[in-house]
Amino acid sequence: MRYTHSKSFNRFLWGGKLTPMEYAMISFVILISTIDMWSGAPFCFQQTLLPCFLVSLALGDLNDGIIVAGYLTVAFMGIMQIGAAVPPDMISSSILASTLAIEFNLPPEIAVAIGIPCSIVASYPVMAAQNFDTRIVRAVERRIKNRDLKALSLLNAIGLLPWAFARIFIFTILYIALSMVFSQGLLEIFPYSLVYLSTAGRVLTTLSIAILMNILWDKRSIVFYLMGFLVAISGIFNYLQICIFAILIIAAIRIANEGGG
Repeated sequence: MRYTHSKSFNRFLWGGKLTPMEYAMISFVILISTIDMWSGAPFCFQQTLLPCFLVSLALGDLNDGIIVAGYLTVAFMGIMQIGAAVPPDMISSSILASTLAIEFNLPPEIAVAIGIPCSIVASYPVMAAQNFDTRIVRAVERRIKNRDLKALSLLNAIGLLPWAFARIFIFTILYIALSMVFSQGLLEIFPYSLVYLSTAGRVLTTLSIAILMNILWDKRSIVFYLMGFLVAISGIFNYLQICIFAILIIAAIRIANEGGG
């Protein structure tokens, strides 16, 4: 359960429960996640775990944030394999879903049902912000022609700001809208709406696993899939040991391939 604040900070962002400091910290998480993605994702902030962890750390509820990250990871693993024309924005959906789950004590299934559609909605403002980068590219070309290499780092930093501002903007709009739905009792108009959302979240995660199994059901990978499944259900190893076991197998396969080549 997250900690509580004084009532003077309530109703920030029109019905939400975020304080100004929490909103600033979440905006900072969006910024550093965008910087990481722009830099080639060395820390994998574009995945669900780190953004959800940082949001839950800012809101004081690590347990719910990490559970939501796990559910979203399962949901995205299969869905991301489908060649969509518009790839979902996992950063915005992870931050929004974990925030709403912690603020309004939502089950993780409902957070998934909210996060997946919001990831599609959030991708459009981000794509619109990417159009600004064409001007940055032209400016970079002029600097290169003039051999002005000192300004390239600054232009690179300026280029990522529209991405970050677009994500902060869409997070704010969606948070305001969904906070009003959950805080003003609008869901009471539809008595079974939470049941429907929870069912949708379970269906999305199940469908994702089915899609992933369909991809993994190949003669080249089925052995490793069954091996990992048996190791996971055996109870002999904990999660850390399973990860180490998987890394050792990958390393052995890579060494064998390099030796054979």
